Amino acid sequence: MNAQHYPNLTVIDDSEIQSIADHIEERALIARLPQSARNIIEHIQLRDAIQESFQIDIKLEDISQYNSDYIIMLHSANTKNILLNKGFLKVDTFTLPLIPWDRDYGSTIMPLPTYLTDTEHQNQYSLTYNREQLTIDIFGRLPPHLCCEFIVRHLLKILCVIHEVTFTPAILVYSVDAYGSEMCVPNIAYIGVKKTTQNGISMWPLWYETITEDMHGYPCEPYYLHNTGNFEGDSDLDSEHRREVHKQYYDLQDGNNEMTSRLKKYVAGFSDDSDWEPYAP
Repeated sequence: MNAQHYPNLTVIDDSEIQSIADHIEERALIARLPQSARNIIEHIQLRDAIQESFQIDIKLEDISQYNSDYIIMLHSANTKNILLNKGFLKVDTFTLPLIPWDRDYGSTIMPLPTYLTDTEHQNQYSLTYNREQLTIDIFGRLPPHLCCEFIVRHLLKILCVIHEVTFTPAILVYSVDAYGSEMCVPNIAYIGVKKTTQNGISMWPLWYETITEDMHGYPCEPYYLHNTGNFEGDSDLDSEHRREVHKQYYDLQDGNNEMTSRLKKYVAGFSDDSDWEPYAP
């Protein structure tokens, strides 16, 4: 039996995310960017190209950057098929192939008999040692069907005590307000999904950026804080999980009024309803 080392590996069963995975698979497709178009084509250009080519209106927050490609969430399976039947999207001088999204996209698939080691698993004292206020940004290759608070809590449950969670759909990044020890939060982790109908585990690498209370306000702010104007919206990649997004209200609580107001403005944009109140546990 082969042994593979994947630090800080969390494995869940695919039945636990079946509902959201099915819903996203029904509506999502991938726009593949050629090498020459990377770092050139942005969300707004894709949205405008879809409107011009197909007369289909799409919100900016329904376009998510994933690695060097984009995942596009359409209104329905029929709308998705309209784009897939053409097979490509013209954006300026670039031609982007359109392909169906599937729940293994971006993953490494390991055979089930493979012995997965995790020598960096945190010890039982992680939750009690040196509790300080932390902000943990989770980014990397978290696929859209794993973008839910259930997954975030699975990833961090032995590392810290979670206070609040917020999500940026345009770049598939989670930011977690928590209490714990910076030393107990790794830089690299993996999320794995064990298939019940196939003989394998799909795994995606993740990166954690941990900011302590003392570091707030310094030039280590996450990328999306500078770009919230482009990412406002009411989508959490699955409208059936909108109630969860209402709970993902995040406040820096560090006295930096400018950054706090920008985040509040972004989170408020998640809702179509003007009178919803932020979730208070």
